[in-house]
Amino acid sequence: LTGTRPPTRFPFTLHLLGGYAPVEGAAELARILATSPRFIVVETSWLDSRPARRPAAGPVLDLLEAALARDYVADGETGLFQGRRGLIGGAVDARVFRRRDVPPPALPAGLHYRPAP
Repeated sequence: LTGTRPPTRFPFTLHLLGGYAPVEGAAELARILATSPRFIVVETSWLDSRPARRPAAGPVLDLLEAALARDYVADGETGLFQGRRGLIGGAVDARVFRRRDVPPPALPAGLHYRPAP
């Protein structure tokens, strides 16, 4: 739809954290971050529940948190996605981070998210 390619073949959090992908999670995230993506979208449950994380996830999430703190600003949050048959995506919401040198996007009518905390 947008004409862009995803930065990785492994777009879901557990692909990089849970050993579901044939790649070392921290190395794949480092490769993605080296491309300086303009936006990073993170499921908020992974940001807000550090004590409950798996030990193997530590290096991946440490790398992500360092990059977000250094190079990004929290731009906004999505709400839960509601479809005709109920919540979509396991009833989670997401936080959108924007690279510090990227201006806020001009969102089309009807597309919005709430400001980040």
